[in-house]
Amino acid sequence: MPIQEAIDRLKVEAKQEMGAYKSLQAIENNTFRIVFERGTVVARLQLDRSGRIAELSFENPEKF
Repeated sequence: MPIQEAIDRLKVEAKQEMGAYKSLQAIENNTFRIVFERGTVVARLQLDRSGRIAELSFENPEKF
């Protein structure tokens, strides 16, 4: 699955489960917390030498 298609699908699923996107918080190097109305997801991002996404992973969401 192309990366853009995967990201678009993830955005739709996340909004259905956790509500609208609120913010992005840097946790540490290449690790971020994505905050939604009803939960958060930790994401890890690795770029290649050209600055393109080489790896993108998500932990299980924490709902509240």
